[in-house]
Amino acid sequence: MAPTNHRRSQQRAQIWVDLLNWELINSRPKLVVIMGRQTRLLIDHLVAINKLKLPATEQLTHYAYIGQRAQGKLGPMHPERILAYDQEFTGFERSLTKCDKYH
Repeated sequence: MAPTNHRRSQQRAQIWVDLLNWELINSRPKLVVIMGRQTRLLIDHLVAINKLKLPATEQLTHYAYIGQRAQGKLGPMHPERILAYDQEFTGFERSLTKCDKYH
């Protein structure tokens, strides 16, 4: 039986896990920002199978979702969606401030 697209994506993510771990060890980030839901799913998979250990994380909407897809009645690049996207970055600042308190 052929693997599903999701399973193939998980297998591809496992190919990159050594590089990701090297990056984390050498850069020692306090916060990792994950771009997009699909990336979050793959990262969560690597964490669940104990292949990856992350510091604090935040998820950012992928810019292509804002620029190319409608959301309800709001079309691509709608000013309200762009404003909401910009405001996601404010949450990262708060998260980074929390990280500084505990490290």
